Amino acid sequence: MDKKLPTIPHYERTGSDHTEKECSRILTAAVINPQFCRILLTDPGRALTMGFAGEPFKLNAKSQDLLSGIRASSLSDFARQMNGSLAQLCTAA
Repeated sequence: MDKKLPTIPHYERTGSDHTEKECSRILTAAVINPQFCRILLTDPGRALTMGFAGEPFKLNAKSQDLLSGIRASSLSDFARQMNGSLAQLCTAA
């Protein structure tokens, strides 16, 4: 018997799990769309504000500020710095 776990509506998610999910969405968008990736690397604040495929990224102000400040020349470097920013958020909480 397969039991499906209940899902939590997007608007009810909070905390670091939510931030990690949004960061995963950002990286996924960059992997599948070269144009979004270029914008993310050259102007992360703009990329985060514009969202992807009609869906906004739902980041709190602190996460938005930290990720907007990343300066990277490759997606792997961006991901590494993003991971560091997440660690900074977790230790600051």
